[in-house]
Amino acid sequence: MNGKKLSDKIIVAWLAVLTIGLLSLIGWAVALQSSYHSAVDSLGKQVFDLQVQLNQKTQR
Repeated sequence: MNGKKLSDKIIVAWLAVLTIGLLSLIGWAVALQSSYHSAVDSLGKQVFDLQVQLNQKTQR
């Protein structure tokens, strides 16, 4: 009887750990994705600005 309760507690603890781990992994992936997108956006803007500057120099 006592051993069964202990194993139930271990199972519940494992489920809790797995759930927390999964949630943190999802949150980390979402944060990484959003920061990746903003980095790509800023890089794209820099490249675009550089192209505009080059075009203005060649037109002069």
